[in-house]
Amino acid sequence: MLNLKLQEIVNRLTEKQYDLPILSETFIKFEKLYKEKELDQDIFEVLNIILNDPLLSLKLLFKISTKRRMAMELEINSMKKALMILGFKEFFEIVFNSSVMIRNEGFDILIKRSQYASEKAKRIAIERNDVLPEEVQLTTLLADLGE
Repeated sequence: MLNLKLQEIVNRLTEKQYDLPILSETFIKFEKLYKEKELDQDIFEVLNIILNDPLLSLKLLFKISTKRRMAMELEINSMKKALMILGFKEFFEIVFNSSVMIRNEGFDILIKRSQYASEKAKRIAIERNDVLPEEVQLTTLLADLGE
């Protein structure tokens, strides 16, 4: 019985009906970037914006997890891989079709704490010569949000 409920939760989280909002700052930045450069964006600029929005990061991982089941066995452990699989066109469709988070002070504090922790984790990973500092950054961003 418990396994059935757990499977229902997993199905709900990975279906399209589960719509996580994105931060308003993220939406504004991507709207500006899209208008200025159309579809030939600098991937590192896009990644920096994504990695400052834990909700968008989680949303993209959910999207990729459903795609991955259908087509491939590639492990997705970074936003760079997620973007490569989605492509800019589908990525911007996801962003522009997302609802935008209504700001409140408590959530702002939580987001800033997640962003700070993830940046520090990335710096430490770089100092330790970690092969994938972005993976450490993403993991910390999501882990801190999950607390």
